[in-house]
Amino acid sequence: MRTITTFVALVATLISFAGNNPDFHRDPYAITYVSNPQKAWDFTLQQQLRESAAWQNFKLTNPGWNVVFNERSGLPHRAFGKAIPAIGNTPQEQAEYFIASFLNGFDLPIEEFVFKTTYTTGKYSQVEFIQVHEGMEVYDSRIAIKIGQAGVVMFGTDAYEISDLNTIPVITADDAAQVASFGIDMNILSTYSTASLKILPIGASGQFTSHLVYESWVKAENENGVPARYQCFVDAHSGEILYRYNTIYHITACDLCNASEKGKKDEGKRQEGKKVLTMGMMTVEGTLTGEAHALVPFVDSEELELPNLAISIDGSTVYTDDNGMFSSPAIGPVSAQFELEGLWSSVNTNDITPSFTIQLAEGTNNVSFTGEANVKEISAYRSVNLIHDHMKQWLPNFTGLDYAMPTNIDVAGECNAYYDGEINFFDAGGGCNATSLIADVVYHEYGHGINNIFYDDNNMGFNNGAMHEGYADFWAISLTGNPIIGPGFFANSEDGIRRYDIDPKVYPQDLVGEVHADGEIICGAWYDTHLLMGGDWDATMALFAETYAGFQATGMNGTEGQLYFDVLLDCLQADDDNDDIEDGTPNDLAIIEGFAIHGIYLLAGAEIDHENVLVMPDAEVINIEADIQVQFPYGIYLEEVKLYYRVNDQATWSETTMVNVQDELFEAEIPAQEQGNVIAYYISLVDIYGNQTGTTPVGANQDDPTLPYFTIVGMETVLEHDSDLNSELGVFETGVAGDLATAGQWEVNVPIGSYFDPLDESTIASPDHQHTPGDDGEFCFITGQASLGGSVFDTDVDDGGTTLESPNVDLTDYEMPVISYWRWLCYQPAGSGQFVPWYVDVSDDGGNTWVSVEETFTQDRAWRRNVIRVEDYVDITDEFRIRFIADDPIFQGSGGLVEAAVDDIYIWDSGEVVSVADNALVEARIWPNPATDQLYLLLPSEVNPVFRIFDQTGREVLADRLTASQEVIDIATLADGCYVISFDEESGIQPVTFIKR
Repeated sequence: MRTITTFVALVATLISFAGNNPDFHRDPYAITYVSNPQKAWDFTLQQQLRESAAWQNFKLTNPGWNVVFNERSGLPHRAFGKAIPAIGNTPQEQAEYFIASFLNGFDLPIEEFVFKTTYTTGKYSQVEFIQVHEGMEVYDSRIAIKIGQAGVVMFGTDAYEISDLNTIPVITADDAAQVASFGIDMNILSTYSTASLKILPIGASGQFTSHLVYESWVKAENENGVPARYQCFVDAHSGEILYRYNTIYHITACDLCNASEKGKKDEGKRQEGKKVLTMGMMTVEGTLTGEAHALVPFVDSEELELPNLAISIDGSTVYTDDNGMFSSPAIGPVSAQFELEGLWSSVNTNDITPSFTIQLAEGTNNVSFTGEANVKEISAYRSVNLIHDHMKQWLPNFTGLDYAMPTNIDVAGECNAYYDGEINFFDAGGGCNATSLIADVVYHEYGHGINNIFYDDNNMGFNNGAMHEGYADFWAISLTGNPIIGPGFFANSEDGIRRYDIDPKVYPQDLVGEVHADGEIICGAWYDTHLLMGGDWDATMALFAETYAGFQATGMNGTEGQLYFDVLLDCLQADDDNDDIEDGTPNDLAIIEGFAIHGIYLLAGAEIDHENVLVMPDAEVINIEADIQVQFPYGIYLEEVKLYYRVNDQATWSETTMVNVQDELFEAEIPAQEQGNVIAYYISLVDIYGNQTGTTPVGANQDDPTLPYFTIVGMETVLEHDSDLNSELGVFETGVAGDLATAGQWEVNVPIGSYFDPLDESTIASPDHQHTPGDDGEFCFITGQASLGGSVFDTDVDDGGTTLESPNVDLTDYEMPVISYWRWLCYQPAGSGQFVPWYVDVSDDGGNTWVSVEETFTQDRAWRRNVIRVEDYVDITDEFRIRFIADDPIFQGSGGLVEAAVDDIYIWDSGEVVSVADNALVEARIWPNPATDQLYLLLPSEVNPVFRIFDQTGREVLADRLTASQEVIDIATLADGCYVISFDEESGIQPVTFIKR
């Protein structure tokens, strides 16, 4: 496992700066639909999605790939790994082949995606598609495919299943435009809405709601004439403003500094590149200079060369070269006109471009703009040319800024500069110098133009304000080499307005909702990566330029955590030299550490394989083992593997570190326990930030947890009720007085699985098999028998509770009785309210009074065991009872979903036992389910058992011996219906139910 020597200590030190928030000003008129921008990942949900059938099936044929999921849609947001060959003559054809051939298991609405753009760099081609539902664009949707020389190295599927959306608007576009300006206390210049409706998916934690929206725009200005242009999403049904952000980009924090949307470049001002004539070729030549500040206003101005400037000589236009030198075929003396305009900048003050006309003599002429234009105008002109040429060095194929950018000097206002398709600089005042005199203020504003127009030219939208500001800063820093932005901004100080060499901003602690402050996180990550790469700007900018083409900033304001993750992934892939990121990259440690300093890291790529120790003898140390399979680069983030445990009814968890004893094997010990104790435990991967990024059982560490593992000490079963041959607890009552459920009542039956998506086994709702191990198991308690191919809502619990209750059980003959049971729970709430769908109670007086032992609203769609010591809850009597209640309150209506099952209810008492592991939980994987002609079978280990298929009557209809761990079984001759496939008992593999149709 790879590590960084001082990584953990360094990050811990840097995180301590998180409380030192800078001064900033949020835009009071900004609105975002993201409820919690600081929440990066739901680690439990990510782990559950990684274990889904769709992803696991993809990994079967593409081992070593890693993934982070879109938590709204449940689809892979970014998946990456060793290149997968793709067929096609163009990147678009290769991407379409890959989507059709490799992503068909993810249930994507492929037919709704249309091609958007392809951008090819020296290393990769990035192909983008966007979703269009019923003719309406779905915001924040895309399929992204990144293709290297050897094939596809990354894909992302931000797709949404749009259903039950009323596409008929209630308000008009004009209504939306009027609503959009509501609450903006500025001078409103104009409002309008785009004619076409669009769809905005909003949500988190595995759920989203689709909104029909108008995209509206509000143009305004404050009392000083400073402009604002707000992009707004207005709900076309309710009129609610779901999103509103200013799209004018400023250099400094102020009331209007929250920027996020692309400006509109003036296509008419673009110029074709003109040939620059060099000295020594023609008759009239010379050098053009002007008085300017090279970088900052507190260093004396000097006469500096003016590159790329247009000169009209004898009716022809020539341009100065990088050193301000020019040549003309004209024979002197000749009249020449000089304007402060050239290939890349057109300077204007109050709509006037400085100019003058002189006679040029034959031979060499030294010409100066000094006195014809002021130092602010000349400084800004020169700075624009330098940043343009810097950009072209690293984006040589990008031509979108090869025109004279309008460069406006002394616009109304003070202490600021902004980009709105042009770059605008304020005069001195308010304690600030003229911003046109500060080179990296010019670089920063021009950087906004780079961001906007690069994305514009590729039919994308640079939507995120924090990314906009952070990248504008980085364009400036990478040219000056100075980590301080805006030195000399203030008239009485040489300090800047932001700096990146101290107090690094850390995600998510320092995400404050102001774009300049939030942009410092991503800019700082790049700057620290630069330092860790030895301060090599050429190497850093090569990575930055390759990463820049990843279109990460299309995400809206409030989604910074996801976008920063995307940047890191793209940066590592930009550094990769063999289309196989799993084996690392040349500068991976520097890149990972540089981003981790700012709280940006890749999500867990590790899997925990553990076999539950069900029973242990007393007075013996309990050894817990787990295999931890770690993929690059998670080993660098993995701090430790922790075992959390508690004994009996302890309120707090003890913890111990699991030791890596060899290869992937980790071990820890739980101290020897007395007979009759019950140990609960779970295992978690802990990263350098203290996050538990992977847990087994999944969700056992949540506030409302799933069940942990349980180990019973020094006990053996004395009474068994398995719904099959053993019914030593007597006859359970399936329904009691007071139950209100109108569907999904408890019954004993052979379970038939129901699925939200019949082609994806990970969407299972009710169990497709009972729990009892061995050939004798067939039945269990279920809340309504599912129908073959039916809806998950057909037989779930509706309109109230249903109770499964035991008769009186005499426990007085036992010393320290313990009860265990296996249960299954699927819960999908209706509407926005949650309710408690699952209760387990015990009684010591025949059911007159009850004590709760389990109450949860966290679903656990698997057979899971709970264990309780009876004496921790009630007295030991001859009238012990237990009841299980699955509840869907009537106020929830029919929209909620509750499915439950119970099996193998055992009473334990003291006895001589040996360690018993949970072999009953080993399962084969089959797909698709339902199946038509072929059934794919994957065994959990290299065994070759005999399999037998039984129909619903118990008749064996097919049998054979498997010869490999992955087989294809021909079931074409079987009649449609429900079947059980079982295996040799010694194989320890659980029977599985499937549907043939």
